[in-house]
Amino acid sequence: MRLSLQFLDFDLSEDTDGLRSWSALASPAPAHSPALLAEVQSLLAQLTQQLGAPGPVDEGHVWDMALDTEVTHERTTVSLHLTGGAALDECLSPWISP
Repeated sequence: MRLSLQFLDFDLSEDTDGLRSWSALASPAPAHSPALLAEVQSLLAQLTQQLGAPGPVDEGHVWDMALDTEVTHERTTVSLHLTGGAALDECLSPWISP
């Protein structure tokens, strides 16, 4: 089942050890800010439900994340970075696969 992301568009990078990082940046029109924030919350809740709480991967966590939100002149900008291995890749697949 494909789950739709309207605002977050992820770029994937992978290091030589197989650690993957997904990065997304979104800054929609102010009227869409609540929908963007709901999308981020839904995605993170689903990942937490499936993988447990995020935390440093090098300390044994399955995945980690960094979320930054900035509001400037009524416009909300969200930067979301996710890091993990195959388990995170599998959980993200329904959200970001073509």
